[in-house]
Amino acid sequence: FVGIASPAGSVTLGRQYSSIYDVMGNYDPMDYADYGVLSHDLGMMARVDKALKYTGKFDDVTVTGFYSFGRDKDMAPGEVPGDAKSGRQWGLGVNYDAGPFAFGVAYDSLNNPSPIDMMNGSVLADRKLNYNNSGSDKTARRIAVGTSYTLGSVKFFLGYRNLKTDFSAQTFVPPGMPVPPGIVPYLVNFDLGYKSNLYWGGVKWQATPETILTAAVH
Repeated sequence: FVGIASPAGSVTLGRQYSSIYDVMGNYDPMDYADYGVLSHDLGMMARVDKALKYTGKFDDVTVTGFYSFGRDKDMAPGEVPGDAKSGRQWGLGVNYDAGPFAFGVAYDSLNNPSPIDMMNGSVLADRKLNYNNSGSDKTARRIAVGTSYTLGSVKFFLGYRNLKTDFSAQTFVPPGMPVPPGIVPYLVNFDLGYKSNLYWGGVKWQATPETILTAAVH
């Protein structure tokens, strides 16, 4: 990506991380390792194509926001004639970090790909995923909050993420897996309209200058 910066903040354009990643990355005790928050919700660390993003730091407060014309060239292309909402994504975030205490909140919204783009897929859990004709008004919406407190060489973390989706998809089932009668072989429709609550907490201890011990529960 490219951008410009001034005392009033920075403006960047291109493929870059979302605001929810920028803020909530501060509150994952596993630092987005394989067994961190990332393993439970890949959408919290997604990089976004065609994004215009602002980041400003004012004393102890950092604010960020972005707008993407098409989140991903494979999953949600966007810029479809007659359907500007296709693959649109936007988000906002605020982080406060002063002394031992820090707190952040972020919001993210992704529109379903247009029916015109329903044959564009993305790999999810080693399967080909195709969004069906559910309309670009459908969305996946996330809101997340996190906090941390440092006490000497120990840092404590708490976080929460709420996810609501209202679109559906199709996936190709690997050979050998049973499918219900009447379903096209190796093609199953499933509903992605659901609500999900993710809670986590953890502690990080700087045991020695070279060693950090971390424990987390999700």
